[in-house]
Amino acid sequence: MLFIHACCMMMFFIFLSAGVGVARYLKNRFKHNRKTQYTSRSWVSIHSITALVALLLASVGIAASFFMVERVRDGSHFQSVHGIVGCMLYILTCVVVPLFGTTSPLLSLDTNEEPLPVIYIKLHRWLGYGLWFGLIFNLVLGYLTWNRLYTK
Repeated sequence: MLFIHACCMMMFFIFLSAGVGVARYLKNRFKHNRKTQYTSRSWVSIHSITALVALLLASVGIAASFFMVERVRDGSHFQSVHGIVGCMLYILTCVVVPLFGTTSPLLSLDTNEEPLPVIYIKLHRWLGYGLWFGLIFNLVLGYLTWNRLYTK
């Protein structure tokens, strides 16, 4: 279970990083139009797919961690900082991806709609960056926890 948890969470980080990279760099390759935001929305599709795959991987990784901790530590999942931070980041992922990602007005094919409010874009961006940096922190915590518990 440890291997499944570690692999899923590393892939989660990789797909989330790819989604951030697409949103950060690929959208600038398309012609910008003030009225309709963007004339081509293919970057949004790629960004959304990577986010949904990342959410699926995180769900499998979290499930594996609960099974693993149940067997190894009698279900005391929240005794490590890694476990607590990981659950908080998973909850944040479940908020950012579905609420700010897949239901985004950016996914609409109607090009005559009003542009998104700036607060919506900024909130999505900063929650995503916070999630990304939190994952880096928790990857280090996970390695330290594994090193402490399993390499004696």
